[in-house]
Amino acid sequence: MDLRLPTSRLTGTLASAVVAFVAGWALAAFFLPHQYPDFGVFWTAGRHAFDARLYDGAYLTAAQSWWPGMTPHPFVYPPTFLLLAWPFGQLPFTAADYLWGGLSCAALVLAARQIVRPAWTALILPLCVPVVMAGAYGQSIFFAGAALVAGLALIERRPWLAGVLIAVAVCLKPQVAILAPLAMLGASWRAAAGAAVAGVVLFLGSLVFGLGHWFEWLAALPRFTALVRDMRLPTVNLLQSALPAPEKLLVVVAGVAFAAWSVRQSPAQRIVGVVCGSLCCASYAVRPDLAVLAPSALAWVLGGRTLAAWLRRLAGVALLLGLVATPFGIALFMLASVGAALLEPVAATGARLTAPWSRWRPAPGLSAGPR
Repeated sequence: MDLRLPTSRLTGTLASAVVAFVAGWALAAFFLPHQYPDFGVFWTAGRHAFDARLYDGAYLTAAQSWWPGMTPHPFVYPPTFLLLAWPFGQLPFTAADYLWGGLSCAALVLAARQIVRPAWTALILPLCVPVVMAGAYGQSIFFAGAALVAGLALIERRPWLAGVLIAVAVCLKPQVAILAPLAMLGASWRAAAGAAVAGVVLFLGSLVFGLGHWFEWLAALPRFTALVRDMRLPTVNLLQSALPAPEKLLVVVAGVAFAAWSVRQSPAQRIVGVVCGSLCCASYAVRPDLAVLAPSALAWVLGGRTLAAWLRRLAGVALLLGLVATPFGIALFMLASVGAALLEPVAATGARLTAPWSRWRPAPGLSAGPR
């Protein structure tokens, strides 16, 4: 018996990885002929990782002229992202794109197995709208999201590994993990130690591509913000540039408070709190980035039967169907999770009030009245 359980678990994990890899590969293969995938930026950046003009938007867009109908496509990820992009940039584009789609999708599904029950239901994720969008566009959120989901789920059981994974997520896609350090405040010191060590290692590793990249990246961020504003790209972050300063401060405070409250809740809520709270502090995030919330949404859909669980289930279904796709939708999603938490004490009180009456119920087959 001691041997069968680990073997069964390993078999399930490997089977999930294979199925998810095929799903991610299929998304990339199906979508590639129809529209320019975002992976093209990562692939080009990988090929120009040592180029001093990497963060020159016009230069990198010109380097992608092999794809017809190009619009501005600058590279605005931190230099630590190059540690992931560079190996893919050494492969032919089509093979790299398919491999990126397969590996990243498998990573997200394996991470989701930490919070959804039964674990095999994580294989539903490649059918959900945010995941399909992220996979089809060759987005980076799968790798970053997998690290964040697994890190926040493991922070009590394996704090050192959790800290390492959280650091990886922050170094790959900071806008969805800005508030992840809040999860470490009440956790073991090993989580913070793991994050610190991993962060230093990743930073030092990125210096292989040149220290100047860090200064160029910081200088490129305002230019990218202006480009997003001029192109009027639809975003899902709640911190919108058009908001007056007092309202921006209110959004940031609300996001931090929501994240701080959420990190003391279940792993699924912890992930929602960190991601949605970060979206209250980030200046740019797009619809495919919501794929990182899909594991929590699926966990809610498969949750219990209480009124609170049904409220979470409704919010989870809305996200998985792609109905949560605007800043207002994200705000409602956050409010639904808070409302569900407020309903739980009411349900528990109701259960305590009705439980004593069960002692007065007649046993099955017996009449309550006199014979």
